[in-house]
Amino acid sequence: GGQFNFGNWKHGFDFLGSDFSRLKEMRYQGWGAGAGVAYGYAWPVHPHWNIEAEIGLGWVYTRYDSYPCSECGSKIADNKAHNYVGPTKLALNIVYIF
Repeated sequence: GGQFNFGNWKHGFDFLGSDFSRLKEMRYQGWGAGAGVAYGYAWPVHPHWNIEAEIGLGWVYTRYDSYPCSECGSKIADNKAHNYVGPTKLALNIVYIF
C-alpha cells in the first residue's frame, strides 16, 4: 500500500486499460493497496552466478481525488475508486552468490 500525488507527466500512453495521457494536464492524489502472488525461478549459470525470472499477478485498489491541472488546487472529483487486476511484477535478474 501507499499514497500518491501524481501529475504533470509529459509521456502519455495507454496501458492495460489505464490512460496515462491524462496526467499531462490533470493531477491525482490518494492512496492505494493491493495483494498478489508471484512465481520465480533461478537458473545456475556458474558456481557464483544465477539468472532469475519472476512474474507477479495481483489486484490493486485505489481511492483518489482529481484536480483539473497538475499544480492547481480546485478539486473536480472526490473520493473516486479504481480497481486493477493483472500483471503487477515482471523481473529478470542477474545474481552474484558469495
